[in-house]
Amino acid sequence: MSHGPGELLREIDPRGRLVRLTSDQWHSHILPRHPDIAGYLSAIPAVIREPEVVRRDAVQWQRECYYRQQDRPAARSLLIKVVVDFSPQEEPDGFVITCFFTTRMRPGEEVLWLPST
Repeated sequence: MSHGPGELLREIDPRGRLVRLTSDQWHSHILPRHPDIAGYLSAIPAVIREPEVVRRDAVQWQRECYYRQQDRPAARSLLIKVVVDFSPQEEPDGFVITCFFTTRMRPGEEVLWLPST
């Protein structure tokens, strides 16, 4: 999928919604706070496209959390968590707010989507 100006990626989630990650968000917010995710930009589209679960953020209702297991060389496997904001606006697109490695899903998040079996 082609990217718009200033976008690093755009991907369709399992419910058919467009999710975007801007270059500014990646370089100004995500990398300074989570430098260990730097080499995993190419893994983020799969987290959005094929998550293991999507949950509503425990604090901010308009944010959804996409989780997917990520194997890492010479390190234990962790989850990549991608937080997407779907604030009410003219476009129904979601925007990646942050992403990082985590050992567990946050308590209090409501399950919104699971893959069908």
